[in-house]
Amino acid sequence: MVLSGATVALSAVALPAVVLPAGTAQAATVSPVYIYTAGTLAECTTTGGNGVGGGVFAGYSCQSGFAGYSLSVRPTLGHTGKTVYLNTMTASKCQSAGMNGVVGGVFTGFSCQSGFVGYSLMVRD
Repeated sequence: MVLSGATVALSAVALPAVVLPAGTAQAATVSPVYIYTAGTLAECTTTGGNGVGGGVFAGYSCQSGFAGYSLSVRPTLGHTGKTVYLNTMTASKCQSAGMNGVVGGVFTGFSCQSGFVGYSLMVRD
């Protein structure tokens, strides 16, 4: 939630405990995780689309800002162990995006593979 120039007051409310019977599934809420800022909308949507197509992201958004388009993703629940190519970028963006994804729980690992036009961000789901 983004608040600007507002004051928010929260009060504690006592709620009854809820006990689910054994074997009852609970819905998980997954918050969006910021991955990196892409230079163009095309770069942002390609990265997000590759993540969704590879099963790493459940969804993504590209938010326009001063420095480009911020890619935020909703991770999938569970990890498969497969490796997915997200996009090619500079070395610093690759390292930053990889670390943001790992710290945010989106993927379990990453590598930045050097190529002719930049570094390919490969992530392990």
